[in-house]
Amino acid sequence: MIVILKKSFLIVLLLIFISGCATTKDTKKTTENLLRSGDDFYNSGQYSEAIVLYKEVIRLNPEEVKAHSGLGKAYAKVGRHTEAIEEYEQAIHLILLKSMNMP
Repeated sequence: MIVILKKSFLIVLLLIFISGCATTKDTKKTTENLLRSGDDFYNSGQYSEAIVLYKEVIRLNPEEVKAHSGLGKAYAKVGRHTEAIEEYEQAIHLILLKSMNMP
């Protein structure tokens, strides 16, 4: 339990630091790093930590399809199926919107 709290606390500190330092120019790099970290947590079975990071990516860039998809997968792993479906639907919606805007 203490290990989980320490990890969660470190993630929150990381997010506060990144949010405070990021400019518009750095946002893309920040979201890429957070997304990669979220994927790492997901792949190591740390789904709650992945959820926190995917949600932060979405806060910074609501149109990030990979974050919505990753969040959906992580929600599914922790049994939050309704929220997982909502994230999958959002990812599909964004993919359709992007495909309509392409020549």
